[in-house]
Parts: sequence; C-alpha cells; structure tokens
Amino acid sequence: MLKYIVLILILAFVLFILLIIFVRRNNRNASQIRTENGISESFYQRIGGIDQFLNIRGNDRSNPVILVLHGGPGSPISFLAGFWQKSLEKEYTMVNWDQRGAGRTAVAGRKNKTLEILSTDIILSDLDELTLYLKGRFGQEKIYLLGHSWGTILGSLYVKNHPENIRAYIGVGQAVDMPEGEKLAKDTAILRAEDKKDEGFREKVEHCYDIFTSVKESDMKNFMRLHALCGRYLTSKGALSTGKMIWNAVTSPDFSGLDARWQVFMRFGSPRFLSLNAPLIHSVFEFRMADTGLSYEVPVLFISGDGDWVTPYPLIRNLVKSIKAPSKEMILIENAGHNCYLDRPEAFSKALMRALKKL
Repeated sequence: MLKYIVLILILAFVLFILLIIFVRRNNRNASQIRTENGISESFYQRIGGIDQFLNIRGNDRSNPVILVLHGGPGSPISFLAGFWQKSLEKEYTMVNWDQRGAGRTAVAGRKNKTLEILSTDIILSDLDELTLYLKGRFGQEKIYLLGHSWGTILGSLYVKNHPENIRAYIGVGQAVDMPEGEKLAKDTAILRAEDKKDEGFREKVEHCYDIFTSVKESDMKNFMRLHALCGRYLTSKGALSTGKMIWNAVTSPDFSGLDARWQVFMRFGSPRFLSLNAPLIHSVFEFRMADTGLSYEVPVLFISGDGDWVTPYPLIRNLVKSIKAPSKEMILIENAGHNCYLDRPEAFSKALMRALKKL
C-alpha cells in the first residue's frame, strides 16, 4: 500500500513540474516583444563598481523610460515583470533593477566575492549612475521614477536632489511616516479585532508593538511578527495570496535559479541577510517624508491599494494635501493591498497611464 502511495506522489510531482514547464512556455510566447524597435534584455551593468542586474522591456525603445525601484529592502520583482507590466510596455520602456545587496545583483556578488557594503547613500549613488546611463542609452533628457514601498524612500529622496533627471515621480505604497504608520495600523487592527470580540488580541499586539518600538537591534523580526498579527484584520481581500505569488514566480519565463537562490536566502531570514540589510532597515523604520521637506520640482503621483496598511493609505491622502509640486495626485486602487500593482495589474496600469498622460 505504501509503495502505491509513494508512486502516486511521485507521479503527481512529475505532473506538477510538467504543468509548470507548459505554463512557462505559454507565458514566454505571450510575453515576447515582437515589434521592430522593441527591446527585451536581461543583463548585468557595471554600476557603482559592481555588476548590477537589469531587466529592460518595451515595444518601442524610443518610448519614455520608467525605472522601477523595488521594495524590501531586498525584494526585487524583475522576474515578475511579465506578470504586471504588459500593458505598460506598449507605451513605456520598463526598467527593473535588482538593487545592490538584492536578487541577482547580490547572487552575482557572492559568486564573484564582491564586498557588499550597504547604506541608503550608496544605493542613491547607484541610482544616480543608473539614471544617467538610461538617459544616455535611450537618448532621453529625463526619465520617470517609480518606487514601491522601500523604493519610495529611495525615489522621494532622489527626486529632491536630482529633479533635473526626472520627468515625474510615482510613489506606489508610499512610505510617509513609518513610526506613525505602524501605530495607525496597530490601532486599526485592534479596533477591528474588538468588533469581532477577539479577546486577548489587544494585549498580544500591544506587547509586540512595545518590543518593536524599544528593541532596535531586532527591528526586522519584531516588524514581521507585528505585521503577522495585525494582518489577521488588515489584509485586503483582493491581495495576492502567497501561493499565487509563488505560482506567478515559478511560471514566469524570467524566473531563474539565481532568483530562487536569493528568495530562499532571504525568505528564511538568513542572519547574513539581516546583518547586510541592517543599515537599510534602520532607514526604513526611521523614515519621515516631512523631514526632507514637502516641496518638489517635479510632478508627483501616489498610487495605493485601498487595503494597504503596510504604508497606510490615510497617511498618503493627508500627505498630498501638504505637498507642493507642479502637479500632484493620489489614486486609490480598489480591492488591493500593499502590492496593488500585483493584486490588480490591469487596473493599476490603466490608472498609471491615464495619470501620466495628464502631466
């Protein structure tokens, strides 16, 4: 009997692998750039003295460039480009970048024994070099800058210092005031839990929050623990499930063993990852957008899911009222969470393209 169960499990596993191969092949065919002046490249570019991974796609290389700054720190999305940016590729040249210390850039550095030193200032320097490279390569005076989550910290800082390089700044899940955001999310989760008569929830969350706000050396662990607790009542119904996210990754034609190595290294909370990213994580937890001033020389656009409590959308709504810029707008994507561009890619793309055409 046991022998038959083992054979069935092996057969099921083989069929599952074949299904992944079949779907990957279909996705590869569907995502091919076939236009004469199109571009579809994945390569390493020397930036800041090390090789850094870029994925560039678009139907016409003369289209405006959008540089995507991924979240995290350490959560690149270049292998998911084909899942969420198909519509955008028709009108824009999309550039996904695995930042220093993340994704294929980090894996390549480990292989070549490149010394990894991370700080917000170093990555901002990399960003400036990359921006100048893209401007030169595509012959454009300015490019669009799109940041998500941690990437919004980089993006909002960069456009303050280098408005001459940026056509407009797009903050997706914009970090506004991280300490205030954590408190707002915690309080909202407690109120919802009490409505559901969840006894003991307040005590557990308040205890975790107290640790999070007082023990700086364990910020990331307590941050993840706090979000796991609050997520019971703050997760959007439209948010992409972990299972669906994994499926989209492994069936993506851009997903490779290098991406798998990084995801395993990161997701299992490697002490080396936490140590490497400690300076960046500190920057996240201490970030307040108002500290650098709320006056911008470029148009600013914020897009959030209406269920985003990682970077709470009410704070972003209030932020827009205070910002001074040539133009400013906030767009709320319904039935979406923190990763609104993954939760509802078509709705996100349509909203973004419509907003950019008005600038």
